[in-house]
Amino acid sequence: MIRRAEVLRLPIGQQAEYAPDLTRSELERRFLRLCRKLRLSAPQVNVWAGPFEVDFLWATQRLIVELDGYRPHGTRHGFESDRDRDAR
Repeated sequence: MIRRAEVLRLPIGQQAEYAPDLTRSELERRFLRLCRKLRLSAPQVNVWAGPFEVDFLWATQRLIVELDGYRPHGTRHGFESDRDRDAR
């Protein structure tokens, strides 16, 4: 429930023994763990870059990583419009 509240940007205050990572899916959590394992600099997670909300942003390097699958988008149209956004 705490993770869902974070995704919805609801105020949750301090939570004992909980360190938020702002990920929205298991795929994003696995990617973040991979970045830590490889000792990459920590990206910003699910932030706005111009008019787009992006999964991972390394602003200094001007790098955006999007991790997308069909299931989180719910519909084929949602998936395809995300591909159009990525192309822009």
